[in-house]
Amino acid sequence: MIRLLIIKEILISFPEKEEQIVWVSLEEDERNFYDNYLRVKRSSIVEKVTSQGISSQKMEILELILRLRQICCHPQLITGEYVGPSSKFERVCEDLLEVVQSGHKVILYSQFTSELKLFRKWVEEQGYKYAYLDGQTKDREQQVEAFQTEADVQIFLISLK
Repeated sequence: MIRLLIIKEILISFPEKEEQIVWVSLEEDERNFYDNYLRVKRSSIVEKVTSQGISSQKMEILELILRLRQICCHPQLITGEYVGPSSKFERVCEDLLEVVQSGHKVILYSQFTSELKLFRKWVEEQGYKYAYLDGQTKDREQQVEAFQTEADVQIFLISLK
C-alpha cells in the first residue's frame, strides 16, 4: 500500500507530458557516411550468410542495426574521427537552448552514454549548469536533488541504462 501511495503522489506532481515528433533529415555528409557504412557492412554480412547461413549472423545483423541507429544520433558515436555535421545533434541543441532560455527545465535522455558525453560537452561549452546520471554516477541522489531544487540547473542528462 505504501508503494502505491508514493507512486500516486509522484504521478500527481508531474506536469502533463508533452510529446512532439520532429523529423530531421540527414545532411549530405551524414547520409554518405551512413550509406557507405551500410554498404560495407551489408556486403560482409551477405557473404557470411551465403556461406554460413543466417542463424550464425543474427548478432552481427543486430549490431549493424545498432550502429546505424548510432550514426543517426551522431556519426561520432561510431568513429570519433567524423568531423562533419550531425543534423539530429544540432536540432536537439537548438531545442535545448530554446527550453533553457524560456526558463524551463528539461530532461534529455539517451540509450548511448557516448551521445550523452557529446551533449555534456556542448552544455559545458554553453556555460549551463546541469545534472548528469548514468550507470557510473556515484552521487545519484545528489544529481536528482540538484535538478529538482536548484533553479540554475535546468538540464538533466540521463542514460536509460
